[in-house]
Amino acid sequence: TAKAGQLKYPVESRYGFHVVRIDHFEQGKLLEFDMIKQQVKQYLQDTLHRTSVSQYINQLVEEAELVGIEMSIDQMQA
Repeated sequence: TAKAGQLKYPVESRYGFHVVRIDHFEQGKLLEFDMIKQQVKQYLQDTLHRTSVSQYINQLVEEAELVGIEMSIDQMQA
């Protein structure tokens, strides 16, 4: 459980290091699956859609014959 106050060490994220202070903490509660089933379903559908679209675009890039420009999959994912 977390306590109010400043954390002992900085927290690292992709944006750098951050000093974190907790002003208030409330313990979460476990929800029944039926309460969140629709949100889980939507999240999985959205993830599948994004993955499918990304794979399709990557396939098109690999099959494309580009003249005068170089394009790699790495450039598209940046």
